[in-house]
Amino acid sequence: MSVSQLIDRGSAWGYNAGGNFTYLVTKHVGVGMIVRYSEASHTTTNHFSDASNLPSSAIWGSDSGTATFTMKHGGIQWNGGISFHF
Repeated sequence: MSVSQLIDRGSAWGYNAGGNFTYLVTKHVGVGMIVRYSEASHTTTNHFSDASNLPSSAIWGSDSGTATFTMKHGGIQWNGGISFHF
């Protein structure tokens, strides 16, 4: 039995946008909120879908060859807090 390792490398383009809001309750204390959204996607190969060398391919994936799929990354992020201004 032998074990092999596959390393996939690549890059993808995406975008992000965001904003920051601060409200000063007093001259030195404020509350704020940050919201940002990011999105990217890339296509990769599912190396586990190639079941051509396995005795029973019914539980592993396709009978021969490999399948590709698109992965999506990102989403909305937000946080808030108290700020002190001096």
